[in-house]
Amino acid sequence: MFGLILASALLVLPQDRVDKLPGHHKKWLLEEVPYLISEVERDVFLGLESEQEREAFVEAFWRKRDENPATLENEYRDEHYKRLAYVNEFFGRDTFREGFETDRGRYYILLGPPRNRQNFDGSDAVYPSELWFYDNPDLKRYGLPPFFSLLFFQRHGAGELEIYSPVLDGPQTLLTGPDTKSADFRQDVERAYDKLYEVDPELAQAALSFRTDEGDTAQFSGVSFGTMELMDQIVKIPFHGLDTSYAERLDFERGAVESDYLFRYVASAGAVDVLEGDGGVSFVHWVIEVPPENIAFVLDRESGVYGSAFIVSVEAVLRDDPNVVVIQSRNESFVELKESEQASLHRPFAYSGMTPLVPGEYDFRVILRNRACPSRVEKECIKSYTLLDHEVDVPAETGKAVVPPLDEDADEAEPLLPLPEAQPATKKVKKSKVAAKRLKKVVKEVKKLGVDVDVDVEGGDDA
Repeated sequence: MFGLILASALLVLPQDRVDKLPGHHKKWLLEEVPYLISEVERDVFLGLESEQEREAFVEAFWRKRDENPATLENEYRDEHYKRLAYVNEFFGRDTFREGFETDRGRYYILLGPPRNRQNFDGSDAVYPSELWFYDNPDLKRYGLPPFFSLLFFQRHGAGELEIYSPVLDGPQTLLTGPDTKSADFRQDVERAYDKLYEVDPELAQAALSFRTDEGDTAQFSGVSFGTMELMDQIVKIPFHGLDTSYAERLDFERGAVESDYLFRYVASAGAVDVLEGDGGVSFVHWVIEVPPENIAFVLDRESGVYGSAFIVSVEAVLRDDPNVVVIQSRNESFVELKESEQASLHRPFAYSGMTPLVPGEYDFRVILRNRACPSRVEKECIKSYTLLDHEVDVPAETGKAVVPPLDEDADEAEPLLPLPEAQPATKKVKKSKVAAKRLKKVVKEVKKLGVDVDVDVEGGDDA
């Protein structure tokens, strides 16, 4: 009973938003991933406005669950659809519902095939039942016990097999014949247990608890809290270690990254420091460090070279008027590593740069995109992006930059991160002519705003 309650609650969705979905995406949400998708992901998916956004979301949904992203196959997705096909073929035969909607279908999708199944169809003493045994070592990572069982039965001998609950049902509900209750509940349970034990000892055990490590359940002294915990853990398997942050950045992504980078955010660390140069000119020094698992390289087998592209965009806007863009740049870099250097692929990857700024208060943003294509087919390209957002203050009096700490509780900004050997960098201002030219443009933009700026932008070789 409690399995059906949970399954029904899982499928309660805003009907108006569901009805607006195209048929294939409605099927994906309601029939293919109802037990896998988190509440956050479901809400975001229902709020998407275009076919392109929904397709990007579905792709990201499976990519976030891919346990081996280094391969072209997505083993998690392939296994899920294999299980889905099985339950729809075999568990929907004796009911008006699809196989995935049944209790057996749901737990098969979540847990995979049991090690063994035992049927109790021919006994006059118990209603038709099916006992599943699990001892899959892979399930231990989700906090499940090494051995446990699940029991399904036909309530009152009719209908489809549904999940049995040692807590809500009790062993008496498995027995045929008249229900002879007494004033002593414990005595009733013990009597029912004894009858089930005569049919099968393992059936009697499962009637009291699905866990084999819960102690002497034959004492009939209380509720099987271990079973309640187990059922809760099983339902949460798809969300174990799941990072849904990729789905929560849509509002930002719609205006900041290209459509082919939607839902492709990866985590990173970063730091910003602003140093005053000659003539009152300040430079924002920044660095982004990305974990190796979030960076993609592809191997060209003919040349034996690993390659990847990095596209970085830098933007500074006035904090009190975000519509005024003071600095905006975009650069692309290509990184190649020989096969002898492939150890660098397993190290954090850092990308650094510096940007000139005149006095003012800014919101400073760096978006770093990574793109690696194993072929000329665009759909096969591996893409991701990460983000560094920071406030930068450059007082007009001295030109000395003040950077709020990355951590609001910290006393000062974090230091720049060390760079690994293999690291690209933006084209830094190395010559005075380049710096002066860029700075003139910044000064011109700021003066348009009515800010009086007096900065020497000519300088010599050390400007």
